[in-house]
Amino acid sequence: ASHAQKHFIKLFKEQLPLPDKVRESGEGYTLSGRPLDPDSAAAKAYGLRGPDVSKDYRIANETKRKWLSRMTQALAQDEEQRKFKSAVTGLIGLNGTSGPDEEQ
Repeated sequence: ASHAQKHFIKLFKEQLPLPDKVRESGEGYTLSGRPLDPDSAAAKAYGLRGPDVSKDYRIANETKRKWLSRMTQALAQDEEQRKFKSAVTGLIGLNGTSGPDEEQ
């Protein structure tokens, strides 16, 4: 493990927050910003074992999955709204009238 990763693991063990600049890449205590895997070689080498660590890892991953699901749903809704607006704009704006029932 790199010196930075060792430092992140130390912060994790001491339940200290990551520096602001580090959190820009993610809330996890790893170089990538992902949650720290308690079964990783680096974590085991620094004594991160036990049910509490595994529970924290599961919670972090579940939170990430929920967030990704919400974002995917929001993007799908945005796409549907964009298609609807485009269709309505096409009906109203293309033929120069204010609606399909108005005479030209």
